[in-house]
Amino acid sequence: MIIGNSKGFTLVEVMISFLLLAMCSMAILPAFLVVYNERLTLKQEEKVLHHLQELIQLYLADQPPIELDSWVKKEEFTDPATNVYLVCLSFVGENKRDYKRCLHAKR
Repeated sequence: MIIGNSKGFTLVEVMISFLLLAMCSMAILPAFLVVYNERLTLKQEEKVLHHLQELIQLYLADQPPIELDSWVKKEEFTDPATNVYLVCLSFVGENKRDYKRCLHAKR
């Protein structure tokens, strides 16, 4: 039996290419997961900043504050001498880091 110039790949060549593809994927996947968690944290931070702005506007309009999400902790301070109101919101991001954002307003 004479085997001529067969066209196609052998099983070994296909297995080696799958192995190389799997190794490249394993190297890139953790980077994608980090980027994904950072994007989720940025969305959380954007929501917190929106809440801060809304809390300040409600304070200036003498309205009751809004209800915050359970993952956000609120701290409020008022300086009676200068009548400056400071509100801080802290949270733990999806990337497991602590964040604290503050805004102040004066009536």
